[in-house]
Amino acid sequence: MATYLEPFDSTNELFDEAIIEANLKQYLNVVIVADNKAKKIFHVAKASPIHKHRTGDDVIITLNEFVFDQLTDEQRTIIISDSLSRISFDSEKDKVTIVQPDFTANRMILSKFGVDVCVLLDDTIKLIYAQEKDKKSQEDKE
Repeated sequence: MATYLEPFDSTNELFDEAIIEANLKQYLNVVIVADNKAKKIFHVAKASPIHKHRTGDDVIITLNEFVFDQLTDEQRTIIISDSLSRISFDSEKDKVTIVQPDFTANRMILSKFGVDVCVLLDDTIKLIYAQEKDKKSQEDKE
C-alpha cells in the first residue's frame, strides 16, 4: 500500500513556479504528494468529485521524491514540465482533463534513429491520417 508524504518545501516551490508559469494556478488547485515507493517518477490524476468536494483539489501529482531528488536541476525541470503538460483545463466548460502522452517509442528506436526523426515520423503519420479523414469527409459530402 502506498505511503503518501508531504513533499519537501523545495519540491513544492519548483512545482509552484512551474504551475504559475503554465497559467494553471488561476484555474486549478494542483497538489503534489510524495510516494517514494512508486514505480514511476510521477503520476497525474484528476481528483474524484468527492475528493474535490472535501479538499478543493482538482489535480493530484504523485511524485517519487526519492528519485526526483537525485536528478539534476535540468532533469527535474523536464519531469515537472512533463507532468504539468498532461493537465488540460477548458475554462469555457470548467472541465479538467488528464491528457495521455501523444508520442511513445521504444528507447532502442529513439537511440537508433534519433528523436527528431522519430517525432517527424509520428507527425507525418498523423498528417496522413488527417488528410485521409478530410478526404473521406469530402467524399461523404458529395
